[in-house]
Amino acid sequence: MSSEEYDNTNKGAVFPPFSSDDKLMLTGKLDMEGQEHKLAVVKEKTKNGKIILKVYTEFCALFENDSATEGAPKYSGSLNERFNKDKPMRLAAWKRQTKDGKNMLSLQVSEKLSKQNSTTANDSLPIDDEIPF
Repeated sequence: MSSEEYDNTNKGAVFPPFSSDDKLMLTGKLDMEGQEHKLAVVKEKTKNGKIILKVYTEFCALFENDSATEGAPKYSGSLNERFNKDKPMRLAAWKRQTKDGKNMLSLQVSEKLSKQNSTTANDSLPIDDEIPF
C-alpha cells in the first residue's frame, strides 16, 4: 500500500438508510446446526425497484460509555465469540456528522484491553446479549 492510500482495515461507518423505503422488518433467532443466531431482517429495494429482504446476524452489542475522556468512543462492546477466534476484540463507535449534517457512527475494531488497562465503565458490567430492536 502506498503512503497516499487510506487504510480502512478494522474501520467503518454506519449511516441512516439511503432510501426511506429501507426499514427493519423483523427480529428473531435461528438455530443452525445446534448454534443459536440472533437475526434482523431489513426490507430494501434494488436499483430496479424490486423488494428484497436481507437477513443479518448479530455482530456485537454496543453499550454507551460514561467516560469523560476527550476522544473516547461514545459506545463500545465485545465482538461475538465467532469473530474472536484468535484474540478478544472490541468494537468502538464515535458519534459524528456527515458533511451535510446527517448523524452517523464512525467504527473501529481493536484488541480488547485487559481489565487493568480499560477506561470504560461498562467493561465491568455483565453483558446483556439481547438486541434492543
